[in-house]
Amino acid sequence: MNQLLSLPNKQPRLFLFISASIWWGLYQALIPLSEFIVHVLPVEHESRLGSALQFFFYDMSGVKGPLQLRVE
Repeated sequence: MNQLLSLPNKQPRLFLFISASIWWGLYQALIPLSEFIVHVLPVEHESRLGSALQFFFYDMSGVKGPLQLRVE
């Protein structure tokens, strides 16, 4: 565990690459995940409510992540 926590100080470029790769993978999963959540809910996917929910679930994580990092 100590090695993982010291990675940003010892090898900052490797840490940046790994962090950016994880972030990119999670970012690419947002749209399919929001579509899946709306598909599971009992609403019509193509309706205004379905589209609004899909946008909410997609955008919520995009807004919550940076704010959570900022608050902590």
